[in-house]
Amino acid sequence: FCVLFAGPLFSVLFGVVLLAANFAISGRMVASTEPVIGGMGTEAMPMQETAAYKAGLRVGDRVIEVNGQKVTTFFDMVKIVRSSVDKTQGDKPVAREVALKVERGSEVREIKVTPIVDKDPTPVLDDKMQATGERAIQAKLGVRSEIVTVPVGLGEAISEASKTPGALVVGLAQTF
Repeated sequence: FCVLFAGPLFSVLFGVVLLAANFAISGRMVASTEPVIGGMGTEAMPMQETAAYKAGLRVGDRVIEVNGQKVTTFFDMVKIVRSSVDKTQGDKPVAREVALKVERGSEVREIKVTPIVDKDPTPVLDDKMQATGERAIQAKLGVRSEIVTVPVGLGEAISEASKTPGALVVGLAQTF
């Protein structure tokens, strides 16, 4: 039994060692907190169909104000936009237009956009852009934050690498 178990165990442990080395050398990819448009659209909604793209926002635009309120993080923008849902418009919630002030290169532009309102409740995000467990009908522009690579120390690299095999198994199990 031990011999049968040793082979797969070594494979997993060697994978963790390789992942730890990879994390230690190249860092970990995380969503940036900067209010910069890092991407638009999803598989379900191509970029050209997003409210942001139709209004003239582009990847790389830095949002500096939403409805006259200064934003310093991507979450500040999300919080203001998602609260633009007007539930008093009959049966179907609609979004109120939001005014964005964005920097594109050295130019500052004002862009008005009417967010798209979810048809069904979707996960509510917290200030770290993690799901809170709560679901709600929200207004969205169809944008996401930039993905940046942050350096990690050896201890954190080992910790991240040891979590990865379990996360892969859970993710694979959830697809079935």
